[in-house]
Amino acid sequence: MWLGLVSLSHNLLQGFWQGFWKGLWALIALLVLPALAFAHAQLVSSDPADGQIVAAAPAALTLAFNEPVSPITIKLARPDGAVSLIEAVKADGPILVVTPPANLAKGSYALSYRVISEDGHPVGGTLGFSIGAPSPGGSAMTADATPRASRLMILTQRVALSLGLFLGVGGMFALRWFGRDGREGEAAIRALIGLGLLSAATGIGLQGLDMLAVSPSALLSASPWRQGLTTSYAVTLALAAVSLLTALLASFGKGRRGMALSLLALILTGLAIAASGHASAAEPQWLMRPVVFVHVVCLTVWIGALLPLLLALTRGGEAGGEMLARFSRHILPVVGLLVISGVVLAIVQVHKVEALWTTDYGFVLMVKLGLVVMLFAAAALNRAFLTEPAMQRLRGAQGAQDTLRPAGHFPHKAGSRARRDPTSRALRVSILIEILIAVAILATVANWRFTPPPRALQLAARQAVAGDVMSDKAMAQVSIFPGTTGPVTVTVSPMAHGAADLTVKELTVILSQPSAGIEPIRRRAQMNDEGDYVVEGLRLPVPGRWHIRVEILISDFEMTAPEGDVTIGP
Repeated sequence: MWLGLVSLSHNLLQGFWQGFWKGLWALIALLVLPALAFAHAQLVSSDPADGQIVAAAPAALTLAFNEPVSPITIKLARPDGAVSLIEAVKADGPILVVTPPANLAKGSYALSYRVISEDGHPVGGTLGFSIGAPSPGGSAMTADATPRASRLMILTQRVALSLGLFLGVGGMFALRWFGRDGREGEAAIRALIGLGLLSAATGIGLQGLDMLAVSPSALLSASPWRQGLTTSYAVTLALAAVSLLTALLASFGKGRRGMALSLLALILTGLAIAASGHASAAEPQWLMRPVVFVHVVCLTVWIGALLPLLLALTRGGEAGGEMLARFSRHILPVVGLLVISGVVLAIVQVHKVEALWTTDYGFVLMVKLGLVVMLFAAAALNRAFLTEPAMQRLRGAQGAQDTLRPAGHFPHKAGSRARRDPTSRALRVSILIEILIAVAILATVANWRFTPPPRALQLAARQAVAGDVMSDKAMAQVSIFPGTTGPVTVTVSPMAHGAADLTVKELTVILSQPSAGIEPIRRRAQMNDEGDYVVEGLRLPVPGRWHIRVEILISDFEMTAPEGDVTIGP
């Protein structure tokens, strides 16, 4: 019966696998399009705010992010279309203070920024503001996006590094701890370690390409390499290289020396991944970095053991049975820790369940979870129906071989019979499927480089939304914080057209959403110390496009009412 279950499961997995690969390659193609240049830090506020009209040229421009950043390039586009590079930039944790050129003329400006976030990923964006009044044509500038070829190379490098660390380092750990100095797959594991070392060496330059948003040809210059060395990802690559070299040394060691070196390589792998990345950069740091470390170490132990185990079972004999027995005896607590740490990471990164199907990060996570379910299903099938019978047959085959050897009767035939045994063959097929699923998981999670986690998106959504409202006699800059449903604070900065002063006796803010059947919400504003008019505690019940009307009482007999629309997020 269990052989029938194996066959049925194999057919189901094969059909799902074919369909999954089509979806996975579609996902990768989608994520390498330049238009989808996502990052993990988010701009949460700026001064001036995006779209704001200021009366005079600001002495400084302030950008506030949700985590510490360092500037790469800051550019300013003027009303006449000229673009200049600004070098007077001061970083203070998550705050960037940009000193613009002196004597800025009236009109619309666009500030384009590209910075490196704490998790080692470049962040780009553009915000606009106007001095005095908007220019007739505005001032437009798009944020730099990493070229498609560079993005594909970055993705390939991340996958190659993962193969070197998880299958190379993990495979060497399995040989030394489960295989007890067995040599099954040692050449393949050394090749994977070499692949990881190559990817670690090229990763510095590719990180620089990402930071500068330039094409691969720039690798021939020193600039990308210098830029890549300034990021937290450089720490990850350095630790990864040391881990891979340590695993390589372990391949030449036996006994306790080999075990100690492979264990050190495993620990360094966990430290390397925990040194950078969006999960490691999340708060609280005291929890997230250890959780990432545990998750990486457990995953490395599990999937790293699959290739040596497959080759040991293919070879047959008692050594394969003993390796399978040790792996089965110790893997359950490892998988338990893997699941617990994975749940913690998902909760922190996703925040809300609906983010699983409403964000690109959630889409990648859903693909990963689907693969993980397949991996668990294959592992459970092995443990329930195949592991114990395979161990018994391998040990029995070795015993028969030892009995036959003194008489000279074909000492290797017993091992060959064990390899041809349907149970052992089914177990090898199932382990091969596990390896393929594990590789697909590594390829999938590499796409997180290009998708911001929902926690960052939610922080960004809580920044103010701003807009201009106009009438024939006046204009006003309206800012609503946060730009989401629920309690908000509305700030209004009224001004007259041109250079004339505007007298304000009273100001009332009116918000409505006729499409949702929400009648006007009226609140009288109070002037604050900066001369702006503020309404606090106003509650917006639904997201969408809201109509805003600002009634400005100029005198007892004169009133003007600028109007416009703003979009409120969920």
